Amino acid sequence: MPHPDSELPALQQGKLLAPRILPISKVLNYVANKLCDQNVEIERSKWDGQQGGEGDREKGVRADDIELLCNDKMLTPDMTLSKVRHGIWKRSDDIIIQFRERG
Repeated sequence: MPHPDSELPALQQGKLLAPRILPISKVLNYVANKLCDQNVEIERSKWDGQQGGEGDREKGVRADDIELLCNDKMLTPDMTLSKVRHGIWKRSDDIIIQFRERG
């Protein structure tokens, strides 16, 4: 689900069933791929090696273009769903993870 301050659309499949040992890096890739499937584009500068140069513009969605949050705390790629559930979510119901453009 998109974070309230994000302009990104909701994913068509809103619920992901995954094992507790799944790393957040895999969830990032999943969200990026689903956004690409929905033809979402995040515009970013492609560094051309010249200092101060803006270079070409790239479009599409990569995992490093977005960040995931749970209870408004940013999740790092090395976390697992289990660590998020016990350290951040701290409830027994389904974890709600939100995403937004990295800013």
